[in-house]
Amino acid sequence: MKIQGYILTGGKSKRFGHEDKALATLGGVSLVERVAKSIQPHCPSIHLVRSSQQNYDHLGYPTLVDRLPELGPLGGIETALNHAGPHQWAFVCACD
Repeated sequence: MKIQGYILTGGKSKRFGHEDKALATLGGVSLVERVAKSIQPHCPSIHLVRSSQQNYDHLGYPTLVDRLPELGPLGGIETALNHAGPHQWAFVCACD
């Protein structure tokens, strides 16, 4: 069975100085790219679940705008599961 991968990239990053922590780098690679590369062998399809203010087009992964942003990570999970549908397995993780 193929598992769809979803990486939650939203968040206000209050404790991170309001910088987009998904794009913070470690060893020259952004956190979101590190997570994507880690799950890619297990998830042939990877989507980034983002807020409406974020833009990750330069990373080359398809994105989904969080349908329920006021719910924090639970809203992102709902967005991912809604996209996957009832007959598909989904792996949802945070980028940090």
